[in-house]
Amino acid sequence: MTTETETTALATFPKLNLPDVTGITEQMNKSFGTMYTRIEQGIAELPTDMTVAANRQKVASYAYSISRTKTGLDEAAAGVAVEAKAIVDSVNGERKTLKTTLDGLRDKARAPLDAWEAAEKARQDRVAAERQKLSSAPASSALMTAEQLRETINYLDKPYSAAEYGEDAHALIALREETRAKLSAMIEIREREDRERAELEELRAFRAAQQEKERLAAEAREAEKAAALEAEREKERQRVAEIERQRIAEEARATAEREAAEKVAAAQKAVEEAAEREQAAEARRVQEAAEASERAAAAQAEAVKRAREEAEAQRVAEQEQAEALRRRQEQADRERAADLAHRRKLNAEASKALATATGLSEKEAQAVIIAIYKEQVPHVAISY
Repeated sequence: MTTETETTALATFPKLNLPDVTGITEQMNKSFGTMYTRIEQGIAELPTDMTVAANRQKVASYAYSISRTKTGLDEAAAGVAVEAKAIVDSVNGERKTLKTTLDGLRDKARAPLDAWEAAEKARQDRVAAERQKLSSAPASSALMTAEQLRETINYLDKPYSAAEYGEDAHALIALREETRAKLSAMIEIREREDRERAELEELRAFRAAQQEKERLAAEAREAEKAAALEAEREKERQRVAEIERQRIAEEARATAEREAAEKVAAAQKAVEEAAEREQAAEARRVQEAAEASERAAAAQAEAVKRAREEAEAQRVAEQEQAEALRRRQEQADRERAADLAHRRKLNAEASKALATATGLSEKEAQAVIIAIYKEQVPHVAISY
């Protein structure tokens, strides 16, 4: 195992004293070979568990000591620069090579620490991304429907393992449950709004149906009034026609009496002609009256028929709406009952398992489960 004294000694490069370039470079290579072997041995003995702070400190310290060896190398090489420029040039070339090698050794020593730091950075980035996603979910879901909010909850429902998120896994789980609670509250608001909107639409439809029903009834009453008025008008026309007929008859009789003294035959003929005209006029009056009466009766019958048909259609529509509403209510009751039974079953299973695992009594375990359900225990929740 590499000691603290050996680690410190890495920063000291041996003094170079050879009088010629070849001897100096050989001495440098020989000294560095010994140091290289010792550095490699020290790297092999370094701890590899970077989750321990002391191990990370030891790796960083050892890598730093390797870097300090370059300073010693510079100092040793600079000492011979005064004696010979040629030696300095050779030493500088060798120094560059050895410094590059030392950089590689330093990077090799830091490799576990660099890998751990990169993994830690990636973990922190994942934690930050999940926090942002969970924190922004309620605000970004403000305009979503209840169904879209349920899909968002399902999308957020992912495991946060300690292997992937480390010490922040519990905080992410708590934040996720807080976000799920907020979205669930938003779902309840959306569903209440949808129910109120549906009830309002049903009320509007019912009022519209009532208004249509009243309109049809009013039209039927107006049709009856129109038919009655037409009948009265027809009676008046018949009365006027009768008066006119009587007047014509009186005039005919007066003319006949006046002319009877002069020409009996002519008077007789006039009487006959008047009778014929009277018969024709009477026939026309009777026919016109019958046709008018038939038209009025047909219009009234058609109006009554239409009103009955529309009232029947309205009654059927109202029955269908009532039946649909009843079915929806029954479905909602069944769903609530099923959900309650499901929650009771899961609570019973949870309290039984808790009693078995902890040695609590069944009543004590049930009390713990109820406290968790009422969110009286921080950071703990029951998933249904």
